[in-house]
Amino acid sequence: MATKVAIVGARIIGFARREARGLIAALLVSVCGCVPAQPAAVTAASLTLPTAPVATPTFECLGVVAPFTGDDNADASCTPWYRETGQAGWLEGHPLWADRAEGEFRGSLIGLRPGVTYEVELRFADPDGVSPAATVALTAQTWSERFPVAETVWVEPGTSTQTLRIEGSGSPEGYVLYSARPGRESETVIDVQGEADNNIVVNGDYVIVRGLALRNARTNAVDILKRHHVVIERCTITGWGRPGGRGQPGDLDAGIYARNGGSQIIIQDNVIREPRGVANPWTEGHPEGPQAISLIETDGNHVIRYNDLTSVEDHRYNDTCGGGWNMSLKGFPCRDTDIYGNQVAYCNDDGIELDGGDNNVRVWANRIEQTYCGISLAPVLKGPVYVWRNVITGFEGAAFKLGEGDRQGYGAVYLYHNTVFGPDRSGIADWGGEGLFRFTTSRNNILAVSTGPCISDKRADPTNSYDYDLLQGRLKVKAPVEPHGVVAKPGFVDPDGGVFLLGPQSAAVDAGIPLPGFNAAFRGRAPDLGAFELDDSEFRYGPRPVR
Repeated sequence: MATKVAIVGARIIGFARREARGLIAALLVSVCGCVPAQPAAVTAASLTLPTAPVATPTFECLGVVAPFTGDDNADASCTPWYRETGQAGWLEGHPLWADRAEGEFRGSLIGLRPGVTYEVELRFADPDGVSPAATVALTAQTWSERFPVAETVWVEPGTSTQTLRIEGSGSPEGYVLYSARPGRESETVIDVQGEADNNIVVNGDYVIVRGLALRNARTNAVDILKRHHVVIERCTITGWGRPGGRGQPGDLDAGIYARNGGSQIIIQDNVIREPRGVANPWTEGHPEGPQAISLIETDGNHVIRYNDLTSVEDHRYNDTCGGGWNMSLKGFPCRDTDIYGNQVAYCNDDGIELDGGDNNVRVWANRIEQTYCGISLAPVLKGPVYVWRNVITGFEGAAFKLGEGDRQGYGAVYLYHNTVFGPDRSGIADWGGEGLFRFTTSRNNILAVSTGPCISDKRADPTNSYDYDLLQGRLKVKAPVEPHGVVAKPGFVDPDGGVFLLGPQSAAVDAGIPLPGFNAAFRGRAPDLGAFELDDSEFRYGPRPVR
């Protein structure tokens, strides 16, 4: 009989510091059936599930954490299966990652529908036995995209030079909405002319800010003070921040800023671009300067989607999106967070900086260009982090920066179905610290870097795995990799014009491998490599049309 645990809504996960670090390879086995509890006596080698798993939702994903003890010989696995409530068939999800230092299986279900209740079965397997049951059932509901509004505060057309301070809170039953009048958004302006630190200060929970033009904040345009369930949507934010530059005031000044707490922050359909200052280039030392979004030491469970996070050459960002200290056990964006559908451009360091204690963080369908590095994962201390179907081009350094793991720890990273185009640059690079990273899996990517290294992993940790990628460039790995890789030009439709769809003769067509939970809808004999299937259209990047 399956153990059933009902979980609806979000729940905060703690961040226990790891007591032990060691090199233990994670064996992930896909189990295609419900495994009954095994009668063998509980031993140090058998798997024990002491407490109920937890499922944490966003609009389109569920993050699952299942604590365990035992399994001293590291041969247990967990595969999630899921379905919408009322449906007959089950869908196989991606195997959960076994973090044996923390004693947790962690992983995500992706591609879900908003506002829908899902049944989840976690099917555990261990040759030495599982106690008390090998199948655990959960029920969880994804977030609805319809926010109930209890009160609307209209911000009238015209230009205000005063900071809007939001002190009151709504409730789960009804948010407080601060909004421009429909159709008057461009006329509804808060321009503090550099005389006040912020355009808006949010000191309330269950708050929505919609449709305002925010200009010329002295530091951070929107400052969120340790609050939860805050939505910033359809705003245009420009001209914020101090000068920036190496050793100058203004590092991490942001269009949207939160620090030392706060969760369930939703940033969607905004235009955040052209800060007042500029970050210095790497030739002057590590870049320091403004960012579009800074979430520093928050509690996670955020969504950042469909934003225009670009700038211009004279007002480049430090990171476009990031946090504070890279070794933080919270990190950016912390946990159970989704980043997707964004247009990211013009920064002197990382387009998206996923450094620190991230776990169940998911990044997909973004277009990232004109950066130094596309996405930083240096280090991922907890994991897993999933990065898939992004387009990264026009970078000066590496598409994916990994490393720094030797300083504190290692978490799983999955790089699936990304398209990278950067002639003479680096694809996957071991640039952080001493270059050590572990539990990193690369599948079905296009890594087109011409004469540059497609993969640079000089430490070649045995827990890292690279295969089924298209490679146009060199390999710098001290171990055999890519036994099924494709060495070829990618065959894009118009790479010089920025169109990275596959042409019909591309060697990437049908060259991939099925990945449970990530590419079940492929067409043809096998999945295509890169972000797009043959005959796909481009993803939508940036703000969606008003619905």
